[in-house]
Amino acid sequence: EQVLAAPEAGPFQSVKDLEGRIIATELVGATQRYLARRAEFAAAAGARNWRYYDFQLWKEGVARWTEVEVARRAGGDWSTEAEAYWAEQLDLLRSGSLSELGRVSVYAYGAAEAALLERIDPDWRSCYRVTMQMGDCWVSSGVPDVPDG
Repeated sequence: EQVLAAPEAGPFQSVKDLEGRIIATELVGATQRYLARRAEFAAAAGARNWRYYDFQLWKEGVARWTEVEVARRAGGDWSTEAEAYWAEQLDLLRSGSLSELGRVSVYAYGAAEAALLERIDPDWRSCYRVTMQMGDCWVSSGVPDVPDG
């Protein structure tokens, strides 16, 4: 649907396109901030601990995200249950500290990373098949200035 079709509209041919570009820019900025914090967390954990934690994000977190996505796409009661379950996962991330959540944190944290990667770059799943680290998927996601870790 063309909202602005005038030549003076510049590079944006519709308000909807402009809005989408703004949202995408904000999402990339928020993702860059998140990845900077992720790198700080990785540095604080130490290389050996982080490698294991990142592997668990890749393994357990993506499995959790996949369960939710399959249920969402199944529709009906499954979709309703999936939305409620997803809300619980996000609540865990908002309210729980790593020391409180312990190993369980990888499920919600990894699932949230998978969901964010899906929004940023749906092709991230091809990386998932060849690596065993979520960090590698972030590097291949196309988000500019992804820190190591």
